[in-house]
Amino acid sequence: MQGQATHFVRSAPEKIEYGMKRYTDETKRLYGVIEKHLASGKEWLAAEQYTIADMANFAWIAWHDWAGVQIDDMPHLQKWMKRIEERAAIQKAMDNPAASFLRQYENDPQKKQEMIDGAKMSISSQK
Repeated sequence: MQGQATHFVRSAPEKIEYGMKRYTDETKRLYGVIEKHLASGKEWLAAEQYTIADMANFAWIAWHDWAGVQIDDMPHLQKWMKRIEERAAIQKAMDNPAASFLRQYENDPQKKQEMIDGAKMSISSQK
């Protein structure tokens, strides 16, 4: 779902409101399922420990903003993200050239939009 949301929000050659809404809403709904699970007192998604379920979902949810999905109203999901981000292995994985390059856009909406627009132009020119 989030891959489709990202496509319609970031890469589609034309803005298709139905596609953007459909996939961002469904991604948000799925995040809500995780939020509800975590709100029930669980620290992790499966078992009572950090597992591949957490790893796989973290990899997607870490890019929520890129897909146009906000998690400001999901405090348990945010705490779960923070717990994972604090893990040494995750910090090491995120300390790579690609992640460092993208991190510069996190807190600068204008810079982020300029990068997105540039990527769209590059994609369009390859057609």
